[in-house]
Amino acid sequence: MDKQRKKQSNKSKLHSNKNTVNESVVAAVTDKILSHQVRSQVRALVAEILSVVFITPVNPKEEWDQYVIIQNLLKKIQLLEAPLKENLRLNKCKRLEKINEFYKWSCDNGIKYDGVIIKEYPGYDLGLAATKSIKKDDLLFTIPHKLIMSEERIERGGKLFKLSNLRLAFLLMTEALNPESFWKPYIDLLPDCYNTVLYYGIEEMAQLRGSNCLSAALKQCRLIARCYATIYHWPNSDLPFDVFKEYFHYDLYRPKKHS
Repeated sequence: MDKQRKKQSNKSKLHSNKNTVNESVVAAVTDKILSHQVRSQVRALVAEILSVVFITPVNPKEEWDQYVIIQNLLKKIQLLEAPLKENLRLNKCKRLEKINEFYKWSCDNGIKYDGVIIKEYPGYDLGLAATKSIKKDDLLFTIPHKLIMSEERIERGGKLFKLSNLRLAFLLMTEALNPESFWKPYIDLLPDCYNTVLYYGIEEMAQLRGSNCLSAALKQCRLIARCYATIYHWPNSDLPFDVFKEYFHYDLYRPKKHS
């Protein structure tokens, strides 16, 4: 009987330690969380998004009006969540400073490359540049399987959602919150935003009105808003770690999800 109690006690300690580690990992990388009052405001706005994003518009006007409603709600949320975004922001200078660390990490873990380097392109951020003449069918780089971020690496939370990309988003976000992550040299090179419709304002999106691509763009924005709200609304016990929601925000999901 005493042995059984001892085993149960040890299991409780292990579970408690796991939670402590998770919390300390996040605390190490962030020092700002939202107050209960602000968090309540965000929850209310998320509830409004959920009441809208599952409605399928029946005509272009309804689709546009729905988009405007969603974007206005997201704008309010982003203002409230701004302190959380500042926690993980990497400015341009710091990204450039991380290139050598990425080179070392990639080479140490089996990436082989020849004839290409990472370079800054003014107005276009970072990209690959050729260092020699490249012929057709030349092998520029190889990436080992262990450096492919896939569902195979998902442990807790892997069965939460039907959408594969949503599960992968969880993996990338939790790794981004972990300063000791194996993937840190890769994550440090990811940009804060992308030149896609997800980053258009309402005025910019309005310039697509009358084009064939507008409906697809609005659907994409609606899907991302729905995924964000779904994650935010999900029970804490089923999320990757206990304090995940304290540090989860729209701009953490949006860029990391589409990198």
